[in-house]
Amino acid sequence: MAGPWICLVVSSLFQGGNKKALAAELCRVFGDDLDELRVVCDDQMEASGEYYSFIKCSNYHEHLDDVIASHAVASVVLSYEQPSYLSDAEVDEFVASVNVTKAARVFCMGDMVKVTEGVMSGLNGIVVDPAADVCHVAFRIYTRRFTEEISVTSLEYVDNVFLHMKFPVTEDRLTEKRLPVTGIHPKAREALIASRRKVHRKRTDREHSEKG
Repeated sequence: MAGPWICLVVSSLFQGGNKKALAAELCRVFGDDLDELRVVCDDQMEASGEYYSFIKCSNYHEHLDDVIASHAVASVVLSYEQPSYLSDAEVDEFVASVNVTKAARVFCMGDMVKVTEGVMSGLNGIVVDPAADVCHVAFRIYTRRFTEEISVTSLEYVDNVFLHMKFPVTEDRLTEKRLPVTGIHPKAREALIASRRKVHRKRTDREHSEKG
């Protein structure tokens, strides 16, 4: 009968992150004593350089030297010599927590965001063209301004500029009918409508005063 699970921290650099190559390596390390193997990895773990492999193995300590020598294994939880033993329920719970797909946020024009992944990671920008999968985000570094297309899964909402300032009234004013249906923050819509009505009232008052 198979024993409890042991958690191995494995390197995503091993064989270029090839999961089949990892499984083959662990089969080599533990041989016939390997009873069961589960690999747990998501994009965030992959990017960090490490992910997890849970094994059920008979006579673990007899393979300790091979575990330590293997380039696939970065460490063992809690340690090589004294691994932590986990139940089926604990492993199932961990796997389920990793496999939960987080609903992507729907971004709006003017959202202030922080990039959490990729070459732009750590930079703050403003969404100027929102979409379901990717957003065009405007950045400013010193005097340079530029726009990049960023996946919504790599963006973290911080704030929205229209919560703190009104949309400027331009020469080409937007009317209520011309406002976009989606992709604009509710506060921006309110500001645009209010600005349009204010301009309309001033124009009407001026016309009345001129006629009078």
